[in-house]
Amino acid sequence: MTNVRSGVVNPRPHELPHYQALLGGTDWASLATVRRTGESLPNALARILNPDPVVRAAATDEALREVTHQNTIYEATVPVALYVAAILHHPAIAIGDFGHDARIPPHRPTVVRLLEWLSGTAYDADDECVAIAERHFGRDFLDKDGEMRAFRDWRPAIFSAVHPLLGHDSAEVRDAAFIAAIPLAEHPVLTASWAR
Repeated sequence: MTNVRSGVVNPRPHELPHYQALLGGTDWASLATVRRTGESLPNALARILNPDPVVRAAATDEALREVTHQNTIYEATVPVALYVAAILHHPAIAIGDFGHDARIPPHRPTVVRLLEWLSGTAYDADDECVAIAERHFGRDFLDKDGEMRAFRDWRPAIFSAVHPLLGHDSAEVRDAAFIAAIPLAEHPVLTASWAR
């Protein structure tokens, strides 16, 4: 499946594209964000992998701020979400911020911050939000909201990145992964596989 607006191709709905392919293969400048278009997103997203936790924290704030406002799924939200999911296990994220001062900003674990953002975004597109929107805007709401539909279609792939973190050594990471996994797991493919 291809989302025309984000340009993200989903040939296998359970597999995430590689983070570098997302970074270089997405036409960020054509995608709407909170205030403008996403031309600044590739630089900010790439800096999330910086070995310096201060740089990583600032980049995380900068990138996620561009696609986070009033529970809205923007055109750039899906590729950002896919990138975030794709880097959850990157060495810079996995080993990054768990030192002695991990709870002192900006050294809060980046993986937790990314999981919390994925969680919030997933809840903004969960079945309850769709049901509420359908009551207000009609049963064809998802046909009109391509960005939300695209995010919902990618839930199995994002879930596949979150799921291994449910067994992480850190309770903070496990908790954040669990909260993110709940709305992602609403996808029919995932619920059907668990029902067996």
